[in-house]
Amino acid sequence: MRISTRGRYAVRVMLDLALYSQEEYVKAKQIAKRQGISEKYLEQIIAVLNKAGFVRSVRGAQGGYCLAGSPEDYTVGQILRLTEGTLSPAPCLDDCADESGCAAGGDAGTSSAGTSCSGSVSSAGSASYAGPVSCAGPVSCARKPFCEAADVWKQVAEAVSSVVDHVTIADLVRKHHENASKMDEGER
Repeated sequence: MRISTRGRYAVRVMLDLALYSQEEYVKAKQIAKRQGISEKYLEQIIAVLNKAGFVRSVRGAQGGYCLAGSPEDYTVGQILRLTEGTLSPAPCLDDCADESGCAAGGDAGTSSAGTSCSGSVSSAGSASYAGPVSCAGPVSCARKPFCEAADVWKQVAEAVSSVVDHVTIADLVRKHHENASKMDEGER
């Protein structure tokens, strides 16, 4: 399982806004420069964050972006589910699957049902984002009664969720400050 560039960048954008938008709105150009992200790609990511209500934007000369809430309100899991759609390692674990456990059809972990899910449902931390979950179709699994790997995929999903759903943007801000102090001490 790999988190896409879009998901990683979205977390970095939220962290950047937490660090730099306390006094004034931050321009996309400033975020792009600090984070090494193309401004065009950044705008696409911010549009998703804005639509979900994670980010607030103001147009005009003094405009820019800021977090819509407190850094404590957003978990890494919420941001990743918003941008990735799901963090499940197998389609049988997605919210739109039946309770079966395996949508593999043949080999566990690869979907022959062609179901694609997007959106998220999360309720970790002090805030929750219940984004739209959409299915391209029902998941039916011929291996449902005897899928040996379903428990493994479920454990992987639970392990990932147990980390990302308990790390907030505020935690990343603290980590950023710790790293900055270590760098400052190393320069002395």
